[in-house]
Amino acid sequence: MTFLRRVVTVMQGTAGAQAIGIAVLPILTRLYSPAAFGVYQFYQAVLVFFMVVAALRYEIAILEAKTEAQAEALLRLALSLNVVVALAVLAGSLVAITLGVSTPGGPVAMLLLPAVALLAGFFQTLSYLLLKHEDFRRGAIAKVTQVGGYAAAAIAIGSVWANQLGLVVGDLVGRVLSLWPLWRSRRLNRPTPAVVVDRQALREVARRFRDYPLFSLPAALLNAAALMLTPLLLFSRFDATTAGHFALVERGIGAPLALVSQAVAQVFLAAFAKSLREDAGHSRARFVEVVGTCAKLAIVPCIVIAVAAPWLVTLVFGPEWQAAGEFARIMSPLFFCSFVAAPATMLLTVLGQQRLQLVWDACRFAGIAIAWALVFELDLTDRTAIALHTAIGCVAYVACVGLVWRAITRRQDDQARSADRKPA
Repeated sequence: MTFLRRVVTVMQGTAGAQAIGIAVLPILTRLYSPAAFGVYQFYQAVLVFFMVVAALRYEIAILEAKTEAQAEALLRLALSLNVVVALAVLAGSLVAITLGVSTPGGPVAMLLLPAVALLAGFFQTLSYLLLKHEDFRRGAIAKVTQVGGYAAAAIAIGSVWANQLGLVVGDLVGRVLSLWPLWRSRRLNRPTPAVVVDRQALREVARRFRDYPLFSLPAALLNAAALMLTPLLLFSRFDATTAGHFALVERGIGAPLALVSQAVAQVFLAAFAKSLREDAGHSRARFVEVVGTCAKLAIVPCIVIAVAAPWLVTLVFGPEWQAAGEFARIMSPLFFCSFVAAPATMLLTVLGQQRLQLVWDACRFAGIAIAWALVFELDLTDRTAIALHTAIGCVAYVACVGLVWRAITRRQDDQARSADRKPA
């Protein structure tokens, strides 16, 4: 299957999920208040953190496994860690409820969080197994199932009980349903004959791929913190309504664009990891090609957002969402840069540059933290806060593309020198 056909296969599911998500938003914005979207955004921001630590990043190592036995051991290690982390989240939630800690959504949302953390961890781990086997079709089906389940449940709940937790419960339902196609693929791609994985095998892969928890995990935590910071501080500095407007932009514009860019990035990641093992000399050309493709795909939608977002958002979602349209216009450069850089954001890890990935994530987090310190210190408006968030994000994504280019170039130069030193 060619690279283009793989992208099309993934994008069939992506387009379906995107279509469902966009189609139901006008309904959801009339069933739920901006404050309900703010609670949902808060919940999603916290979930991002737990997804990062769900398997200590060992799930990514599945792509690097050189044998079926190694891949199977990594899979079981990652799934076991998913359960351990979910139990830790449950214990933390019970302690917080006992201490009377106040959070958006209340105790019920805190009790839902461990279940969603477990489901999200399973989904993430099994998705990397699909990438390993290049089973893009079932990955596409899983995306459609998740979004469809979320949409149906959220609409049903909102029609009879317009509670702030309706969107959260809908998300839980979607994640439960999405696991079936992933588990189906797991059963079909199970190694034959069956691979025996004992504790010794688990210890061996844990030690062999220890750079993932040692270096990739801290970098991913910083990345998650950077993603969480703006939604959480919008909620804290301003109010739930402001956070809800930001959430609508993320769900209505950012998420559809991200689904498309991730479809391209997933296919490219699988192909790139394979090319590093078999045909490393062409990896730089492949990277340039995919970045150019992403730029061509993103330029027109982002121009439309920059020009017409306030009018379009008001028309589709209602006049009470006008601020969301203004947020979208401010964030249009960020949408473009994140789309173009999507294939690059995971490549430093695949290239074995976990330390460089950690530095990049630390710098991005520091930039966003400094921006928010200015917002609090100078009493800046929500629009200015969004503008600072956009500027820092654009600089970070451009830098990421440059770092990946540098890492690929150095790798190819090193391989060329090694080849020249070999005796004829």
